[in-house]
Amino acid sequence: MRSYTLLLSAFLINNLFVSTSLADYTLGAGFSNQTLTIESSANIPSMNLAAGNNEETSTALNLFVDIYRTNFRFNGTMNISTYDDFALAILTGSIDYLIPAGDSFNFFAGATFGSSAQAYSTTYTTQNNVASSYVIGYQLGGIIKLNQSLTFEMGYAIRHVSLKTQFYNFPVDDTVEITEISHAYINMGILF
Repeated sequence: MRSYTLLLSAFLINNLFVSTSLADYTLGAGFSNQTLTIESSANIPSMNLAAGNNEETSTALNLFVDIYRTNFRFNGTMNISTYDDFALAILTGSIDYLIPAGDSFNFFAGATFGSSAQAYSTTYTTQNNVASSYVIGYQLGGIIKLNQSLTFEMGYAIRHVSLKTQFYNFPVDDTVEITEISHAYINMGILF
């Protein structure tokens, strides 16, 4: 058992500290079409929420930095979006496994973890109009190396969260919770 642990450790260390064919670092930005799953315990007509599950869609801005090591990508992303009644910010870190499909194209799949925050811009809440939560999820997509300096990335991600906001006396007491964030995104990155 000890020899298997040693072999696995050597494999991971080798893969984490050897450069890939892309570059060592990428810095970039992009946009995503983001869909939220929102659970409401009551009807709130002024916010277009029915009791039960609701969906709301918006465009989000993505800012990211990548570090590449052999077949792995370590990514940090900040995602900012606004909706009719609130704003949402998500800060995540992810680890992706890269699957080469030629000299300039890689598929990837990975796991994400981080945090999120939501702030209602309306006067509907009398307390606690800011909520924060963990983020756990996964993503997959592809990265194209356009030239020595630029990359183009397309992907799809699902994030599980628990952003709860309590509304008091509007028109009844209600709890609204964002439970899932899914988004299809495109990013452009500068290699260095």
